Parts: sequence; C-alpha cells; structure tokens
Amino acid sequence: MRHRAMRPGPTERSRTRLTGLSALAVRFAGAVLVCAGLAPAGPAAAQLGPGDLQRAHALTANTVGWVALRTAMRTVVTHAGIGRDNVEETADTLAVLLAFEDGGGRLDPIVIGAAHAALTAHGAGDEAIAKLFADQGLTLSRARAIACLAFGQAPERRASIVEPLDLSENDVQSCPEAYGRFRDHWLAIAEPLRTQAEGGGEPVQAELSFAGGSMASARAVLLRGGTLDEVANFFALAVSHPERIAIRALDCGQAEASPVPGEVRICYSLVGDIASAIERGIVAGR
Repeated sequence: MRHRAMRPGPTERSRTRLTGLSALAVRFAGAVLVCAGLAPAGPAAAQLGPGDLQRAHALTANTVGWVALRTAMRTVVTHAGIGRDNVEETADTLAVLLAFEDGGGRLDPIVIGAAHAALTAHGAGDEAIAKLFADQGLTLSRARAIACLAFGQAPERRASIVEPLDLSENDVQSCPEAYGRFRDHWLAIAEPLRTQAEGGGEPVQAELSFAGGSMASARAVLLRGGTLDEVANFFALAVSHPERIAIRALDCGQAEASPVPGEVRICYSLVGDIASAIERGIVAGR
C-alpha cells in the first residue's frame, strides 16, 4: 500500500521571505563557532557579518541533524517493512512525526531549523543549491510542509515561527487541522517503531571523527551544535531499532550521507556544502 507523505502545507510561492529568525530554530546558535573555513569565497563572503555566520552555522548544524535523523529512520523503516513502495518519503514523514510526538521537544530546533535552512538556501535561486537540499529531503515544498506541521502541532507555543518560516494567514488557520489529520493517519503506521519500554531501547552512539583543514571547521559546527548527540539520544530512547546504530561524521572525500550496516555516515564535505548554500541564501535574502 502506498502512503502519501507530508502533503499538508503551504502552496509554492514565487519568493521566500525570511525576515527574522525564531529563537526556537536557533537554540544552538550561541554555542556555534564562527568558522571562517566554511565561509563562501568571493563577494558573498564580504557581505556576511559575524552574526550572519553564526546564524548560518546554527542552521547548518540543525540541517545536518535532520540528515542524520532521516537517514537513520530510513534504516529502521526498511527493517520494519513499512512503506515498501516508497521508503524514503515514508522515513522522512515519520522522522518529522516522531520527532514532534516522541522527541520531548528536544528535536524541535533540529527539524524546524532544517526547514528554515532550506527556505533560506532556496532563496538564492540556484539550481545546484535546490538539488543539494532536495537530496536531503528538503525540497521547497517539503520545507514548507514541515513548517506547516511544526506550527500546526503547537500553534500557541510556536507563534514565533510564523514570520521567519513565511507562513501565511491561511496557513495559520489551516495547519493545526492539517497536523491533526497527519498525526492520526501516521501514528498508526509508526506504532511498530515507537519504543514503549521504560528506559528506551538499544544505545546509539554519535561520533565526530578527527578532521583537519576546512573539514575541521565543519566538524566544529557539528561539535558545538550538538545535534548529532540529540538525534542519537532520540533513537536510543524513542525509536525501536533492530541493532546498534552509530551516527558518525567523518572526512570521506565526498558530499554525502549514507546508511551502512550498523552506521549512518555523514561526510564533512556535505556539511561544508550546506553551510555555503545557507550563507548564499542569507545574502540573497537581503
């Protein structure tokens, strides 16, 4: 049976407006180093101040946390035999749902921050950036759907995300109902993945391997953001997985994230590409 994944949400708009940054989406911003090694070269770099870089690196850490979350969820969904006809969309949808429902609020900055990062980066109007984020499950329409679901789950508590995530008045009215329908449908599908036992399931380890040069800057963004630890804790406590999972960031010479047996690998090159794309989006949004 084919399940439709993450359809509720705003329609495409001709231009993404990002006029502010929600405090929720940048929970890790104050702890993130300004890493010059990730700044884009050329005129764009000169237009970025320290505050811009801090914002970009906070959103980068959140986005990479999302990448780890969806990649690990794909492994779990595949093992459970859920969504066989479309594992990737099913995994992405359940990643959002379980983060909001079972994450105890700890994954909210990661998921919301990733949506915000995608909206920011797409504002650069660059096809290569659009593809980079689409490969991480963050097309423009998907980012807007996540924004809608985030607001819809807790409209009073998340009123501050309406402006930075470009939610319209119609979205404010419709997204709470959309989230209710989304939750009711997908919680039944997600039930085999939810850990009910006290104390959670198997341990999950997060590891950031040593890196030098510009890759050291990428490592610093993740280390200070702490998002991979948050995802590992979420899987250990809330998600039933068949075997030990390690989330590992490393210098692997290519910009990708991939599941391998017992491990989710995230390459530092991908972190750098995401950071540069977000920085370009910030400049373009001015």
